[in-house]
Amino acid sequence: MEKSSFIFLQSDYPELYTLTELAEKLVSIDPNSSLTKARLFVEKLILLMGEFERYEFSSKDTPNIRVNKLYAANIFPDTVKTLFDTIRIAGNNATHNGDRTEAEARYILKKLFKLSKWFYETYEGEDLGNIKYEPQEYV
Repeated sequence: MEKSSFIFLQSDYPELYTLTELAEKLVSIDPNSSLTKARLFVEKLILLMGEFERYEFSSKDTPNIRVNKLYAANIFPDTVKTLFDTIRIAGNNATHNGDRTEAEARYILKKLFKLSKWFYETYEGEDLGNIKYEPQEYV
């Protein structure tokens, strides 16, 4: 097995990396759990971004409200908001309905990679180049 496409997160953001690794490992055996891990990644990422931006969230704010608040503060562009929303909604559907497919989970992993890459390049100031998401097969 090759290294995870999310390996760039491992040293600086081990908790985020672990969630991506779990999402990858679960994609074919339990797509709903994979999507739930992706949603949890988004929830943790938005809190981390709030810390970096010194933005105070209310304890009553939902992940959706947090995303909308940072978006309204021009912390990220429309394309990134769409990534947050797409991943969050897919994770919600997986958690509440439990009927998601492997194809959907694989699609969301690609979106998760784009979001992760944007985050890392933006907050670490490091250009990761033209790296692309490479699906991993775990046995």
